[in-house]
Amino acid sequence: SHATSDKDSSGDAKTRTLQALRQEFKRRWPEVELVSQNPDLQILFDMSLWQFMPAIPSAIFLYGRYRKVVRGIPQTRWPCASCREETSSRYAKRKLDIGVANCGGGKEANENCSFCKGSGLQYPDSVQDLIGCKLVSTFAAEDVAFHGMGREDIDVRCLGRGRPFVVELKSPRRRAPLKDLVSLSTAVNAYAQGKVELYGDLRISNRAEPAQLKAAAADKTYTIRFRVEGGFVVGQDSEAVMGLAGSVLDQRTPARVEHRRADLVRGRRILELGPIVVDGNEVELTIKAESGTYIKEFVHGDSGRTVPSVAEVLGRRCDVVWLDVKEIHAE
Repeated sequence: SHATSDKDSSGDAKTRTLQALRQEFKRRWPEVELVSQNPDLQILFDMSLWQFMPAIPSAIFLYGRYRKVVRGIPQTRWPCASCREETSSRYAKRKLDIGVANCGGGKEANENCSFCKGSGLQYPDSVQDLIGCKLVSTFAAEDVAFHGMGREDIDVRCLGRGRPFVVELKSPRRRAPLKDLVSLSTAVNAYAQGKVELYGDLRISNRAEPAQLKAAAADKTYTIRFRVEGGFVVGQDSEAVMGLAGSVLDQRTPARVEHRRADLVRGRRILELGPIVVDGNEVELTIKAESGTYIKEFVHGDSGRTVPSVAEVLGRRCDVVWLDVKEIHAE
């Protein structure tokens, strides 16, 4: 039929065009290997101009696990609130365009901002930059994106085997460092100056792994220290707290994050509790819980938004002193 003939002719023309492009490519760059998957460089061809466009380096993805051993560091860059208010107009929560000209400097930051002193950042350090800045300079990349398996609060340490993450290095102009990831991991740890450290070495990842990390749900073990109003009675109070093991919590979105998250009630299970260590009116409690459990709220109750809670069963106010992620149970 005429339709089949036209289709065959179109397919033949496409094949001839691709063959001609491959031949021209090999004539210009005979030392470059053409591949169908995972290229180091991507080169577009403008059919209207009939010419190759400048090469675009493919992103590099690296997987690792980080331990955050000091408090007061966000996982990703946190744009300066003062600068953001000045530059965001209608959309007050719009993120600043933060680049890495100085690895973390904000392109839209106000140089006269009294809070951030022109850095564009609410916090000078982040896990993203403590790990990523060394990688940006090593690979001569334009920027780094950070993809974590969840995140801990700024005032929370992440210990044990650390939190899985993938860094995405954008438009890297060097790829040779991929040949020695052990030395690269050592260099990253040295740059982070003991604030953040890698657990084990980095490995090569891919574009699909960040989505897989974000979709994963891993149980976690925590240690939390809290102060009990009126003191903690060993025996009576210990039994009441340990009785919460296995409980399913009804957790309404915490008051501290309700401005940026949907107001929902989530069911989360406390898997294990203990040991309990009592120090005067302060208590350290180890908790294993399902992914997504708000641990601070499990202790203080969040004015009744988390039920049951440690404060509820004790019948007394509980104030959190500190919280550590002790282990993330992910392969």
